[in-house]
Amino acid sequence: MIYVSFPRTPDDYLQDCRWHAQLSHHVYHGLRSRFGRLGVEFVGWDSDIPAGPTDLVVTCLPNRNYRSGARIIGVENDTLIPERWTQATADIHGLTVQVDDIAALHSLVDNAVGLIVMTNDVALGRLRANEARAASHAAWLSRACNGNIGYTPHPIDHQRFRRIPKLFLNRKRLWNSQQHRMMVYHAGWRKNSAEAITILEGLGLVRDQHFDVVDTVDKNDPQAMAALVERYNVIFSGSFSESGPINMIEYLVQGFVIAGHEEWWGGYGFVESVWSYDPALRDEMTRRMAWLMNPRNVGQMQQHRDRILQHFLTRDDMRWETFLERLGTIIRHAL
Repeated sequence: MIYVSFPRTPDDYLQDCRWHAQLSHHVYHGLRSRFGRLGVEFVGWDSDIPAGPTDLVVTCLPNRNYRSGARIIGVENDTLIPERWTQATADIHGLTVQVDDIAALHSLVDNAVGLIVMTNDVALGRLRANEARAASHAAWLSRACNGNIGYTPHPIDHQRFRRIPKLFLNRKRLWNSQQHRMMVYHAGWRKNSAEAITILEGLGLVRDQHFDVVDTVDKNDPQAMAALVERYNVIFSGSFSESGPINMIEYLVQGFVIAGHEEWWGGYGFVESVWSYDPALRDEMTRRMAWLMNPRNVGQMQQHRDRILQHFLTRDDMRWETFLERLGTIIRHAL
């Protein structure tokens, strides 16, 4: 038997496109199509799973069954930065910032018999380059599950997030009133964009006129998403706490220009879209923000957007089918 357990149920994805509903839906139905003969059952997040010695539990931290002695296949988000697993703060260019405190979960990873690790392209690049911290972290994860491990970018449901596509960037013309605007995610320490907002205001840009600051967006509301398409060209997130963040890649696939922190966003040749907290680069960050906010640059921005969007729409490694094949390989190895 293969038990699947996530915070949301597979059917939630019919009305809710947020990450845990998306993950639960695709993993459960994908495993049923691949392992139906073994039996695949969804179990609620807060339930104790009566897994036998040959059964597997496909779940993510901090699911209680990680502690039960069950044979766990972990579906985990990770930045491939080892300190994120042992400390409640991170040093980012000398700035001490709060991050999710997951130190108590560190030892639980040893209970997994297989892991599929979802991360971002920047982290995967560090791993391919054998960067010291990423390599040592990968070695720990591999030891924890006896080498039964795979790494992957976050998969994305292209059809779902292209339902209301942004085909062209806004340009103010004589015959319309559409202006070039940015939406900035900012909410406390997890979605921190305070320094970027300070730079925008220092450039003489006015909040609620040239840019807007939001803490959340209801992506399940088609009217709200259509309004975003009409209103914004650029979506910015200075988040340093997440491995994607996946919601920004969803915006990218929808057709927005996205800009964000260098730990998860490399820009794909569009340097003005990469944000750094390095104080030595403060003037450069000011230049990049000024460039992003200049309506005269919308034509070049459109070219960058089109090129990057085409890359993301055609790459196979972010498709759910590819992810499920990789997960299936890890499960088969553990059976």
